[in-house]
Amino acid sequence: MTDKPVPTCLDEISNFNITVTGEAPLTVVANFGPGKAPGSVLFTYDGQVQLAQNKFPYALAPDESGDFSGPAVPLGAGPHAISIAAYDQLDGTGNLLGQASVVLTVISAAP
Repeated sequence: MTDKPVPTCLDEISNFNITVTGEAPLTVVANFGPGKAPGSVLFTYDGQVQLAQNKFPYALAPDESGDFSGPAVPLGAGPHAISIAAYDQLDGTGNLLGQASVVLTVISAAP
C-alpha cells in the first residue's frame, strides 16, 4: 500500500473495475497537459460534490503536497460515479474548461 500516486496513463476516459483488498485507500487525480493548469477542479462522487481543489495535485482525496492521507469518500463494493470538472477560477467558479465522468466498479476481495 502507498500514500503516493501510482502513475497510470489512460488515453481516454473509460469505465473500469478495480479489486480492493481490505481497507485499501483509493483516490483519483486529474492531470492536465503542460501549460493547461485550471484555476480549480471539482470532483463529484456518487452525486455528492466534494471540496474544490485549487492547486496541483487535483485529487479526490486530501493530500499534503501530494502525500495522500486516504480516501475522501467511502469505497464500498459496487459501482461509483466520478465526475471531474475543471474551471478557470478558484473554488469551482468562472468558466467551465472541460469535464469528464467515469464509473468505477469496486469488486470486494477477501483480505
